[in-house]
Amino acid sequence: MKSKKVIISVMVFSLLLLFITLGGVFADEVIETETTIQIDQSQQEVLKYLNQPENWLDWMWLNQDESIVTESTGKIQGEGAGVLWKSKTAGKGGLKLTKVEGDSAIFYELISDDQQFKEKGNIRLSSDGNKTDLVYQVQMDISGNIKARYISYLKDYGKEFAFYQNEMLKQLKQKIENGQE
Repeated sequence: MKSKKVIISVMVFSLLLLFITLGGVFADEVIETETTIQIDQSQQEVLKYLNQPENWLDWMWLNQDESIVTESTGKIQGEGAGVLWKSKTAGKGGLKLTKVEGDSAIFYELISDDQQFKEKGNIRLSSDGNKTDLVYQVQMDISGNIKARYISYLKDYGKEFAFYQNEMLKQLKQKIENGQE
């Protein structure tokens, strides 16, 4: 009787392990999202703000971390400018502006949460007078993060990430429109 319980327990554990493994195998390795927002400010002012990676730290996280320590890398602004950070909640990470296309687009690479998340993205700007339309596109590589891959298998991680991005853009809009540089 006791050996039957052990066999059943081993089988249940094996099935659970198989389910977790298959979840990681079939889950997306890259999550792509696109969010948009309109900012009541000129395209030049929006670009001026985004062209400095240090400013991104003011709107990238929904919960600001007082323990964050930052260090600029490369230039202070424009292509090649970057910032590294270390904090209790976000771990170690960094952001680098990889390309700036005139006043219409910024491309970047970001690594966060102690290199568990790797992200490439761009922000495209277009203007109609004193209003700027901002399109934020991201490709997040979660191939090295088993937990994130499993979660993305169970639920639509892309929708969650897009919601988070939308909240970030609301913070960005507030910062730029209120002139908080």
